[in-house]
Amino acid sequence: MKAKVTGGTAAPLSAAVLAMVKHFESLHDGDRSTDELEPMLCPAGVWTVGYGLTLTDPKSGAQLRGKGNRAAAMAEYRRRWPGGLTRAEAERLLSIELENRMRRVDALVTVPLEAYQREALGSFEYNTGGLAGSTLLKKLNAGDTEGAAAAFDQWVKATVDGRKVTMPGLVTRRNAEETMFRGGDWRTALQVQPMPQAVEPPKEMKPLAKSVSVQAGTGGLTLAGVTVAAQQARDASGAVREFLDTLPAVSVSAGWLVAGVLAVAVAVMLYRRFDDHRKAAA
Repeated sequence: MKAKVTGGTAAPLSAAVLAMVKHFESLHDGDRSTDELEPMLCPAGVWTVGYGLTLTDPKSGAQLRGKGNRAAAMAEYRRRWPGGLTRAEAERLLSIELENRMRRVDALVTVPLEAYQREALGSFEYNTGGLAGSTLLKKLNAGDTEGAAAAFDQWVKATVDGRKVTMPGLVTRRNAEETMFRGGDWRTALQVQPMPQAVEPPKEMKPLAKSVSVQAGTGGLTLAGVTVAAQQARDASGAVREFLDTLPAVSVSAGWLVAGVLAVAVAVMLYRRFDDHRKAAA
């Protein structure tokens, strides 16, 4: 029987949720040449360090964004970690902050949860901070678990250069969290489906093997038909050459023009013959 937890009940973090959050947050380090972690800009343009720890303005509390705030970000980083932030410390802080977000989930959710549902919501809250007031929470507390699961993918945009942009990384993360919320393995959201090797043609097209049938007998464009068509092409080509040979030198340009017209006429004739055989074979 699956253990259930209710809002307000603490539970230890599982290896699965820690692995998932680590995977998506990744270890932010602006200078990998040293053991100390340094701030860097995330894809949304926010200064972060460690596993998604954002750096904020100490006065306003607003997130520090953009290259122009590098000095402010470094100053805030040094204020919070005078001796520098190490990988081990970043992992410890990740666990502490994720547990804080789990307690936030416990305080907001009013219905019983499976342990894996709670952890999926904890990852969501760690990344977005937007569980309170969300459609996801409203549906969940109303008993609509399916509706809550489907609402994860509403949170896939970030503000980049003043515009809300769908971020592929957020799409994948929401899919992983939804998969965990439904009781599945979050890692399946990372898998790419194999490319099919049997590609179906569009409905309006017929496979080439049926469009042109080269057979020894009747019922299609037969070998005899191919032979006749080829002979007609050779005869037409010979006739054009003979015609050109009869032209005087001063009329070569005009002769080539007439020959071109004749060649087009022959090509049209051959195409119509081929098309008639193709339709008969269809």
